[in-house]
Amino acid sequence: IPFIILTLFFANRLYEMVISETIKSAQDSSAYTSPKISAQIDKISEISGSISSDPYYEKIFYTGAGRDLNEICYSDDAAVFKTFIRELEEKYDVNIRIYMGLPNDSSFFSADSSADIFYPVTMAKGTYWYGIFQGSKTSKLYCPPSYLSKYERENLGDTAYITYMTTYYEGEIYPCYLAVYYSTAGMEQILEENIVTAGGVSYIINEREEIVATTNEALSATYRLKYSDIEDSLLSSNSFISRDVLGEKVYVAFYYLPATKWYIVSVIPEDPLVEQGTQIIFRFFLIVVASVLFALILAIILSKSITGRISRVVHEM
Repeated sequence: IPFIILTLFFANRLYEMVISETIKSAQDSSAYTSPKISAQIDKISEISGSISSDPYYEKIFYTGAGRDLNEICYSDDAAVFKTFIRELEEKYDVNIRIYMGLPNDSSFFSADSSADIFYPVTMAKGTYWYGIFQGSKTSKLYCPPSYLSKYERENLGDTAYITYMTTYYEGEIYPCYLAVYYSTAGMEQILEENIVTAGGVSYIINEREEIVATTNEALSATYRLKYSDIEDSLLSSNSFISRDVLGEKVYVAFYYLPATKWYIVSVIPEDPLVEQGTQIIFRFFLIVVASVLFALILAIILSKSITGRISRVVHEM
């Protein structure tokens, strides 16, 4: 009976322990998976950097006035550059596009070395990412799916790393953009490692409140946090908060990715935790009851045995 009373008395404490350990597990998972995601992001950045350091690329974008683009696009360097781009695409499973603000009828675009790499910037107009570059002074942008056009997402990649530069052509300076498109499938697979309970979701959110990658689109929309709320929570809590969403209590753990200023968010619904805590208490209760029953049965057997021996001794006397 004392064990049963203690079990009931400490039930709430056991629930708290289950919740605390589960949240800690989610935080540890995020800390473990975040370097993997950072490595993927760094690789895309390195690909972009290797392109921008190519001699042909430097001639187009870093050389001063006087360079004739219509001439160098037929050079040996141009052919080598095209081969280099194709090797990068095949090796890293990416698609590379360079959008240039030159007139659409420029002969530079019709050169064989430019085919399927260089495009008029008019093809990018209307995309969210192009609008961001036009409305800000940023020189680089990590683009989630929502920043890209339907064509880009379906044919090039659902995520992109885009950098801004300029070129000089026929006496004018034109804006240009180097885009490295890739898939979020790799990041989503990594995020799956953060799921520690049934019904949970893990997603990445950027500073513009956009979902970059998620394990479940519907759940990430339901449990979506504002970027500013996450920042405030980091200052006032131990990297997790509790929230009521549509009448359901959930626990949210998060981890910061400084290179991109993204957050990995892991949402843990309370119901599975309560069920898990209930199962633990129930199992403990069964062990206690079984132990008590075993003790009673053993006591009865021993008492009968002792009583029998005493009775035999008495009769023999």
